[in-house]
Amino acid sequence: MSNKYKILELLKGNKLTIKDLNEKIKFKKDSKENMNFIRTYIHRLKKENLIREINKDGSYIIYTAIEKGLNGEGLLDGNSNSVMKDFKRLYQIMNVFLLPKINENKIAEIPNSVLEELENLEEGYNFE
Repeated sequence: MSNKYKILELLKGNKLTIKDLNEKIKFKKDSKENMNFIRTYIHRLKKENLIREINKDGSYIIYTAIEKGLNGEGLLDGNSNSVMKDFKRLYQIMNVFLLPKINENKIAEIPNSVLEELENLEEGYNFE
């Protein structure tokens, strides 16, 4: 199990500070170095929206796991890979075809091949 997931598993269902994590898990022999190592992983987990800050205990922030990230599933359960792929493609289309034209106050022209691609996206999305 990776270090990131060791920390994530400890936070699952718990509310812990970096100091608490430092007492429970040892990646490095030196306590200060271990806390810095844990801080690095906490930062990465927050960036990936797998954990969140919930409170403060003195000068320490209390963290907990966000349930959706613990088992590899996303917001929409089993279809999360497909959904993410579709949304990434929509974001790319928006950036390539729409935003530059909107910024110039011009009409966006989207090629037929891209429109056909949009029609073939996963059914069930409501973009209105």
